[in-house]
Amino acid sequence: GSVSGQPHCDDVGHLMVDGHCVRTIHSEMNALIQCAKNGISTEGTEIYVTYFPCFNCSKCLVQAGIKKINYYYDYHDNLLA
Repeated sequence: GSVSGQPHCDDVGHLMVDGHCVRTIHSEMNALIQCAKNGISTEGTEIYVTYFPCFNCSKCLVQAGIKKINYYYDYHDNLLA
């Protein structure tokens, strides 16, 4: 979704670069930010997401101590192939 306090892309349009909207925050990154903001440790935890995270989100999840990523759909990212 959009950054807090900013209009949603569905209302003002998507800012697309290389096929991705750069105006939004991926749900995985948003979850990590919310944990940090509220003082919640992510060390040794699991995350549940709809799609396998993109390469950048995957790196952040690992770095934050997430031990297991549960996902429903595969997401093909050329960097992970």
